[in-house]
Amino acid sequence: MFNVSNKIWLLWRSGFHFAVLHNSEQFLHVMMAHNSWSNVGVATFIYAKCTRAERRSLWSDLVSMADTAGRP
Repeated sequence: MFNVSNKIWLLWRSGFHFAVLHNSEQFLHVMMAHNSWSNVGVATFIYAKCTRAERRSLWSDLVSMADTAGRP
């Protein structure tokens, strides 16, 4: 599995299952499970742009995701 910019790749062993929740140029947000787990997990993998200006969309997207997830 890889993100839209092809800069973040996820490789896994058998028994793992992933569902993409958000696929962005600078991050990949996934729900993951394993056959031996009783719960699912959520992870965000980031490959940020070099300049502050280019990272603004990344921060905006991450804040939006946190608000949607019910941040304290």
